[in-house]
Amino acid sequence: MLTSGGCNTAQEGIGTLRALAAQAAGRIGVMAGSGVNPSNARLLAAAGVDALHFSARREREGAMRFRNPQVSMGGCAGVPEYSVTDADETLVRQILAELNRA
Repeated sequence: MLTSGGCNTAQEGIGTLRALAAQAAGRIGVMAGSGVNPSNARLLAAAGVDALHFSARREREGAMRFRNPQVSMGGCAGVPEYSVTDADETLVRQILAELNRA
């Protein structure tokens, strides 16, 4: 079960995550997700959840060379249509390092 504990972020829902993990008692997996980052990964893991779900995403400039500012590709103003979102390897490594810290 992927959950933030009923809150906007997993850190905000940590009390519920702790209770769910205890109630599940290994019968189902409880995965904490939403807002997982290097500063809270250990705290969330210590709540007893079975896994953490994180995107570790970054936004970077896309390679599109020909752009028409008069046409919105996404159909919505304010959507960053010339950027690319992907996983940030450095951020993933930081989260894993925090989880492997003794």
